[in-house]
Amino acid sequence: MKVIEVVISNSQHEMRLDLALVDVDIGMSRRKIREVIDVGGCYVNKKRMRIASRKVYQGDKVRLEFSLEGLKQAKKQDFEFKAEDILYEDRFMVAVNKPPGLVSQATRTQSLVHVEAVLKNYYKKLGGKIPALTLVHRLDKETSGVILLAKDNKTANTLMERFRSREMQKTYWAAVKGIPSKKKFKLKCQLSAINKLSGMVSVLASGGKTSETSFNQISANDEAQISLIECFPKTGRSHQIRVHLDHLGLPIIGDKRYGNTQKLERISPEALTKTTSHHLLHARQIVIPNIDQGKSISITAPLPPIFEDFLKMTDLESK
Repeated sequence: MKVIEVVISNSQHEMRLDLALVDVDIGMSRRKIREVIDVGGCYVNKKRMRIASRKVYQGDKVRLEFSLEGLKQAKKQDFEFKAEDILYEDRFMVAVNKPPGLVSQATRTQSLVHVEAVLKNYYKKLGGKIPALTLVHRLDKETSGVILLAKDNKTANTLMERFRSREMQKTYWAAVKGIPSKKKFKLKCQLSAINKLSGMVSVLASGGKTSETSFNQISANDEAQISLIECFPKTGRSHQIRVHLDHLGLPIIGDKRYGNTQKLERISPEALTKTTSHHLLHARQIVIPNIDQGKSISITAPLPPIFEDFLKMTDLESK
């Protein structure tokens, strides 16, 4: 892990963050500096900053933390689904194991590569008719795991209603900093909408939308002060699990928005490099109840390699 710290002087006052760092001459190109900022490795006055155009002022303290491996992983955009990534498929729906870094759906700023487009390319390579696909729920960009798509409008409406009515049984795994005081615990609170400027969700004293998650500790490393937590969200608010765990003092390892103060000082440098590419939150399982003559469908997704490696390196046992 490489660390660079600078104090903005009068000559860089009111310059863009990326240009100011070039002007300071820290031995990095502007493009490399922007890569570090994009992956969340830049702090201004101890607050994570992901906006390269943000102005800095005399006296501001800027800290860059990054690894070459992490930057290399973050730049990879050549997503491709393989046969082993198809977790479940029938004539009505398909479930895939979304890798970290792949956005769930197209947006105005991320319209080139997303789950539906990558899956359609998979079917195209197989030959034959490409099904009409509809994404029925979402995962955050860096969250990996089970994601469902319907193959027709009727199935899409049915699955979306199951999510709205909270019938879907969802299980997530999260590697967090800290060890909970109880093996089983839960949090119910009010959450804000996503702030357009910070991109973050906040816990509110009143107002907002009700959110609820139950948690179960799978394993813990007392020496490293980290845990593997099983998460069962009852509601499906934006960033819910990430905000809940951070609010409980158990921030998800590698999260670039929440838990900015987390520092993993008791794990090996090799394990530390695994925390720079994406946060360690994984949609482990979805159970769809009463889908066919009262039968349920259970779909489980293997962990991504970086998450799996981190657990092995830190002696966090998984099921």
